[in-house]
Amino acid sequence: MNKFNLQSLFKRNSRQLGSNDVRSTKYFVVTSAGRAATYWLASALNSHDDVICSHSFFVPPVTVFENPPSRERALKTWDQLGTIQLTIDQYYDEIEKCGAARAYGNVHGYTLSGFLREKEKGVRRDYVVCNLVRNPVTRVESYWRRWMDVSSYNEKQKSFFRNVFETGVHHKILADKVASKFDLDFSQRENWFFINALVNIMAETSEIKLEYPHIRMEELTSDSECFRNTFKKLTSNAVAIDGKYLETIFKIGKMNQQRENSVSPKDQFEEWSPWKRYIFLEMARDWALNDAYEQVGYDLSWLN
Repeated sequence: MNKFNLQSLFKRNSRQLGSNDVRSTKYFVVTSAGRAATYWLASALNSHDDVICSHSFFVPPVTVFENPPSRERALKTWDQLGTIQLTIDQYYDEIEKCGAARAYGNVHGYTLSGFLREKEKGVRRDYVVCNLVRNPVTRVESYWRRWMDVSSYNEKQKSFFRNVFETGVHHKILADKVASKFDLDFSQRENWFFINALVNIMAETSEIKLEYPHIRMEELTSDSECFRNTFKKLTSNAVAIDGKYLETIFKIGKMNQQRENSVSPKDQFEEWSPWKRYIFLEMARDWALNDAYEQVGYDLSWLN
């Protein structure tokens, strides 16, 4: 854990719980399916003295951040998979137990569609919602790399995703299209993981069309003004943000970016094998990928 987060955590927990003015407390949700700097964002938001932000969906909530996350944390993710049955408000009750703050939030605990389904059941808080997006080409590659890594030591994760591949309707459609043109062995995880990643992008494409704020990961992690505006949006302008905080955050941001693949989306696409390029283009055409991502500021015209 970096020193800045330790100091912030100490200051926050030294306050008396329950000292908040409930009327001024703000709540936010950053939705995302992952692989869009969610861990970095949650850590950055949580490191502000007046904000408590958790990452993913754990009980107790994760508000102490390792840099980078350990394998033990990845294993814990899958140990809790499907075991936590809490409403949105019940989960935020857990976040509030972490300490006193002006704003409470979560990153990557919900996808946008998943949050909206849960919200339909009723909520007692007023949540600010923003959706975190990323260029679909580099996101597919990031999904694939992450899943290949975790599945090398986590059998539960590999079994879960294999079942998703075998039972998913869209997964079968994509796999059948590939099989009609390429001799591919879908018993190999490197092949079906790629199909799974494409289906995630299909889901995100549908969510982008919803009328909610969509934040581009690439801009958020490289432009301090974008981060400032996002912070103000999430906290409803109720929490002050200064230059020293931003400077510290973007030192962390640069560290985060160094761990990510720096290849451009176009170059990444060209590096893929022919079957991957083929099925990505098929998916992009069927789901009108260019039009959807253009709405949130991405130029995918080179895919045509």
